[in-house]
Amino acid sequence: MSVSDHSYIPSNIEQVLVCGSAAWRWPASNVAAMETRVEKNVDLNRFEIHVGNQIAGLAAYESAAANRAFTHTEVYPQFEGQGLAKILIKYALDATREEGLGVLPFCPFVNKYISKNPEYLDLVPEWARERLGLPTS
Repeated sequence: MSVSDHSYIPSNIEQVLVCGSAAWRWPASNVAAMETRVEKNVDLNRFEIHVGNQIAGLAAYESAAANRAFTHTEVYPQFEGQGLAKILIKYALDATREEGLGVLPFCPFVNKYISKNPEYLDLVPEWARERLGLPTS
């Protein structure tokens, strides 16, 4: 078996193009059947979502006084389209609330998630809402 013939790749995944090069994506049915968990990685200032034993994505943050500033969310190409980013952000926002911190959603995905889920709007300080394009009330 050689790497070039792709015979080492399970037959139940599909090939996709990512940035002009080949990548592999797990079908939704396989991801749903695998264990999915989210963990806070304090050392790297991020929340990570895992599918099985693989990291599937992350939500990076920085501490900002009494707030957590979310700066970047990413789901790796082979796991895209499975709703993992939503699971990741919901967990991260819930954990942030439990820790008594506010949220500064600089990451466009986190910002959009909060705008579509107004139950999280109270996490964003009032002074930051208009600046970040969120409702002020």
